[in-house]
Amino acid sequence: MASCISRKFNKKPSWSSFENTLRYRYVYRSSRRNRTKIINSVKHTYKLLTNNMKRVFVGILLSTLVSCFAYSQEVVSVTKHGYEGYIFPKDFPIWGFSPEANRYTPNEKDIEKVESIIRSNIKVICTKLLHKQYGNCRAKKFLRKYIRQYVGYVTEDKQIIIKVYFSKKGIMDIQEFKNDIISVQDGGVDYWKGLINITTMSLFDLSANGES
Repeated sequence: MASCISRKFNKKPSWSSFENTLRYRYVYRSSRRNRTKIINSVKHTYKLLTNNMKRVFVGILLSTLVSCFAYSQEVVSVTKHGYEGYIFPKDFPIWGFSPEANRYTPNEKDIEKVESIIRSNIKVICTKLLHKQYGNCRAKKFLRKYIRQYVGYVTEDKQIIIKVYFSKKGIMDIQEFKNDIISVQDGGVDYWKGLINITTMSLFDLSANGES
C-alpha cells in the first residue's frame, strides 16, 4: 500500500491539486450546501499533516471514496404525465445518513401509487400548506411546479413508506437532484415533504419549510 501511494504521490502534494481531485471525485456528487463543509473540513485536516502523512491521507481518502461509490447504486429519474422526480435506491449514500437495513428501493409502480395518493389528498395539501380553500387550488397546476425526490423505508411490520421531498422547479440546478436530498431550512412552500404509506395508501407527516 505504502509503495503504491508513494508512486502515485511522489511529488510534493499541494492543497490546490488535491482540492480539485476531491471536488471531481466526490464533492460534485453532494448538494451545494454541503460542498463548502466538506472542502473546509478536509482542508483543515490536510493542513495539520506533515508531507509524508499528506501522501498517505490523500491515498487512503481517495481509495475509500472510489470504493464507496463503485458499489453504490445510481439515482433513477422518473418522468410521467404530471410529475417528474428521482428515486434514491437503498444503497445510495445520502449525506448525513448511512445506508440503513430498513431502506427500500421504490420502483415505478410504487411511485405511481405515491403520486395517486398525493393527488387524492390534494385538498389536505392545499389547506395545510397553502392555507387556501380547495376550490382555489388547482391540483395539477400546483403539483407540476415541483420536482420530487423519493426515499423508501420498510417498517418493522413490513409496511412500505416513501418519503417524498418536493422542490419548486427553477430554483436549484437539475443536477443537484441526482446528487443528494435537497434539504433547506427555509423557503416556505417552495420546499415541502411528506410520508406516503403505499401499504395502507395513506399520507401523513406533511410539512412545509419555514419562511426565512
